[in-house]
Amino acid sequence: MKKNAKVWLIVSMILVSGILIFYKPVRDISFIKWSQHRVKTYPEGALDNLVVYSINPNTILTDLNHQELNVFRPSESDLAEYTPPIWPSGSFSWNEEDYLKIANALHLYYWKEPLTNWHLIHASFQIDQCKDIFDKVDSASLLFYQTQDAGYVVHGVWIDPLRGEVTVGDNLFLNTGEWKEINLSEAKVKSVDDALMIAERNGGQSARLRVKNECDVSVLFAPYVISHLFADSEWGWSILYQTNASRILFETTINPYTGK
Repeated sequence: MKKNAKVWLIVSMILVSGILIFYKPVRDISFIKWSQHRVKTYPEGALDNLVVYSINPNTILTDLNHQELNVFRPSESDLAEYTPPIWPSGSFSWNEEDYLKIANALHLYYWKEPLTNWHLIHASFQIDQCKDIFDKVDSASLLFYQTQDAGYVVHGVWIDPLRGEVTVGDNLFLNTGEWKEINLSEAKVKSVDDALMIAERNGGQSARLRVKNECDVSVLFAPYVISHLFADSEWGWSILYQTNASRILFETTINPYTGK
């Protein structure tokens, strides 16, 4: 079901008062201290042409493994309204590879082409509880781009198994000639769990135990940072632990090539 609303691009999927933050406008993005991989002019704006589909998170991965692509059904969800989760956090043992598999199938279903010639430029993952954080990603936001004659075409995919929903959207941005894709195959820290293990050792574990695991974790991999969360940080993985009241407990960034 198409919507006329817009979704603002932001750097993580943090739950604020039960609403996914990528549905809220964020304008305080800073571009600081980039390495050779920086994206100097990242799209700061909104995605259009939003379409929501329903999925069955209990069967979708098995269906895709059997080459079954008829797994997306039109949804009547209203993006302007809060939709409560159907399943509790931690219900699905999904990692970034599972989300990328679903994203590729959804891209093929909606845009009639796989992601083979599209480049990942944003990947954020949300874990809505702190008791069991490994291999327990609850939702993901993924942005892909392709350079075309008109400029940078961006396709966005949001996957939310706890609500049994996926959302797609797109937009066109000025071609600056400076965008570079995320290439995890060249990184030392390749996965969400790899980044979480480093964050846990560096203070994340003690931070969540101080609040008896009453918190959630956001994991971002993208060539930019948010100044009020990750001031003076380098490009790479960004990890944020916060309480259910959005109080920051611990934050860190990790160089994907050195692991530091």
